[in-house]
Amino acid sequence: MSTSPVTALNLCYSYGNQTALNDVSFSVPAGTLFGLLGPNGSGKTTLFRLLATLIPVQSGQLTVCGFDVTTEQSSVRRQLGVTFQSPAVDVRLTVAENLKCHGSIYGLSGTTLSTRVSEILEQFGIADRRKSMVSTLSGGLKRRVELAKGMMHNPQVLLLDEPTSGLDPRARQEFWELVTIQQKSQGTTIIVATHLMPEAELCDRVLLLDRGQTVVEGTPSELQSRLDGDRLSLRL
Repeated sequence: MSTSPVTALNLCYSYGNQTALNDVSFSVPAGTLFGLLGPNGSGKTTLFRLLATLIPVQSGQLTVCGFDVTTEQSSVRRQLGVTFQSPAVDVRLTVAENLKCHGSIYGLSGTTLSTRVSEILEQFGIADRRKSMVSTLSGGLKRRVELAKGMMHNPQVLLLDEPTSGLDPRARQEFWELVTIQQKSQGTTIIVATHLMPEAELCDRVLLLDRGQTVVEGTPSELQSRLDGDRLSLRL
């Protein structure tokens, strides 16, 4: 694999007269937990949708594992696992049925599919919920199923869009422990879109966006060091 499984060069995107991305460039080293950080309206959701091939590239270049997002979308999608902010599991199916359906979409079948489902259930600590209807699970367990589903086909790149939205602190911590284990054990390249500073601090590198433009990129410690000496005082 390339040392930069995800590369963007001079990306621009507009919704009519409204600019969502303006000349954004970055590269993500293999095996990195890479954060897209910014407030609402910063452009991170648009960038996430471009990476997930949900909207077409208007200007600039974007590649995933060497495949051009503009001309090789099918190949790009085979490299991706995606966990959206909105739930994407079928609550009318069991945990195992959700995983089987997703694996089937990516060409898994028979013994290979059954074995993979069992592996994923064990890996994400939900083997005891195999036959549980997803509708009966807590928010944290549903997020585990979402993440497990996204990893069914061993993607090279995992995209997470505000993955802990609505979770309580304990469920959020457990979710990130699973993500970190996946990154370290499998070498998965992970890109997370978030507006939460504590989550950004977990990343190896962070791209800070504001109003569609790159503000700064670097490791969390590098970004924090640039603020050395700045203080905010509050009088109550």
